[in-house]
Amino acid sequence: AMCWPLHIKGKLIGALSMNRFDEHQPFDERDLQRGSIMANMLALVVENLRMHAEQQQRIEELSRLNREMTELNRRLADTQSQLVQSQKMAAVGQLAAGVAHEINTPIGFVSSNLHVLGDYIGNVLARLDTPATAHLMDEELRYIAEDAPSLVSESRDGLSRVSRIVLDLKDFSRIDSERQWESADVNAE
Repeated sequence: AMCWPLHIKGKLIGALSMNRFDEHQPFDERDLQRGSIMANMLALVVENLRMHAEQQQRIEELSRLNREMTELNRRLADTQSQLVQSQKMAAVGQLAAGVAHEINTPIGFVSSNLHVLGDYIGNVLARLDTPATAHLMDEELRYIAEDAPSLVSESRDGLSRVSRIVLDLKDFSRIDSERQWESADVNAE
């Protein structure tokens, strides 16, 4: 019998043993040298297998980490996109509030002036529509007398619509966490 130690990086990892049956010739020095070479080669193969297994394990770990990083990057990009969108919406809300405020002031005085103008036109038309002043009403003045009240009414309706738009802008710009969600018909005017 012959026996050789298996060393890897100076550490004993096992032994290789070879036996012959009695009817064969005994081992000689040459067999011992060949066995030593074979033991060294076997130790290299074992070491290469161990290194290959470690390398595969590292590759798998790096692949897993790479997948995790890719997912984290995707989530980060999504979060960043949502943050940018949120900032845009906040800016739009501030713009809407500013526009609503700037429009609301002139609406107030135009509405007030239109109310007074309607009263003035009503008073003037009432004075012109008497038997004593009927001769002053020519055809063009009669047309104006008939058309002026409807123009004032349509203008009030227009201001009312603008006021609703301003109110909607104010509602849009408010960030009120205590406010309850409400259903809305998007097809309604």
